[in-house]
Amino acid sequence: MSLFNYLDYRKYLKDTLSGKPKQGYGELSKWANSCGVHPTLMSLILKGERDLSADQAYSLGGYLNLTPLELEFFILLVQYARSGTPGFKEHLQKKVNLLKQEATQVKKRFSHESELSDEAKFVFYSSYLYSAIRLSCDTKKEGLTLDELMEKFNLSRTELLPKLEFLEQTSLVKQTKGRYTLGPARTLVSRDSKHVIKHHQNWRLQAMLKAETLNEDELMFTCPMSLSKKDFADFKSELTDLIQKFSLMLKDSKSEDVGCFNIDWFWISSK
Repeated sequence: MSLFNYLDYRKYLKDTLSGKPKQGYGELSKWANSCGVHPTLMSLILKGERDLSADQAYSLGGYLNLTPLELEFFILLVQYARSGTPGFKEHLQKKVNLLKQEATQVKKRFSHESELSDEAKFVFYSSYLYSAIRLSCDTKKEGLTLDELMEKFNLSRTELLPKLEFLEQTSLVKQTKGRYTLGPARTLVSRDSKHVIKHHQNWRLQAMLKAETLNEDELMFTCPMSLSKKDFADFKSELTDLIQKFSLMLKDSKSEDVGCFNIDWFWISSK
């Protein structure tokens, strides 16, 4: 549900409320509290008998975790609803159209290709969250909602939404009726890619953070050793076979949760 598809801010608020658990029971009081008004007044506003002020719209937008561009657009919609003269209303309509166009241009920043462009890769590999969020969207057949993803990753709406928008723009996820599922685009970082170091760093850092809370189902193994060059090469060959076998297994593996598999096999040398 994109705010930029609305011209009536009340319709947006009603749709937001109906999308909450239990049809938003108790949420109206929280909205009123965020604006510093009585819940009765908030009810009158939704019924169209009263209007939000610009100040109240700013406060409510903050509570709803709107992005800066969304907040600007929301306040503009409130001003549009309150406008009393045709000339001013026309002026505001032009501003609404300009902000809609700006939002569209942001969404067109990355092309929808089967593989990521180099510009998109810089964003995708800047944080493990892009990959983790994308893969999590495949753990339910019907996909995950924004609220479910916020809870899973302990992120606010303003933190999560830009990442989801990027994943949508690049076809890494797709959204249908407020649910996010895995998209058709692929991610592949080769050994000679300039993004591969950042990719390794992202997930090894997560491994270090996870080490403190490792459970019995999980595994970490670190073993510095001295050995022959032949055994080193033989073990690398076995690991390569294992990775290939593992990759084939993943094709038919039902997505239930997101895991991470890190392997390091290298000589300790200053050369």
